Amino acid sequence: MLAFSILPVIEQEPLVRWGVALITGGSAAGTIQLGTGLLRLFSSKATVGTGNVVVATTENVAALSVSLLSFFIPVIVALILIILICWIVVKLGKKVVGRKA
Repeated sequence: MLAFSILPVIEQEPLVRWGVALITGGSAAGTIQLGTGLLRLFSSKATVGTGNVVVATTENVAALSVSLLSFFIPVIVALILIILICWIVVKLGKKVVGRKA
């Protein structure tokens, strides 16, 4: 929804576009925060607080991993698409050259 607020697809008031983006972004952040809070609550109750270190470390590793993947996955997909397009062009080129001969 942030793209909705940035891209000029439909002419709308900037306040409406940014409002929609903030509401959806806030909802996503609130959902994640709620999940994190519940996870820590259940971890504290189940392990009397001793499992919080493991839970916090796991959260940090997961956050770092997802952040790094958000940079690398688009690059990998772009490279795969470029290779696929080149392969298709070569295959079609061979068919066209084969017909002319």
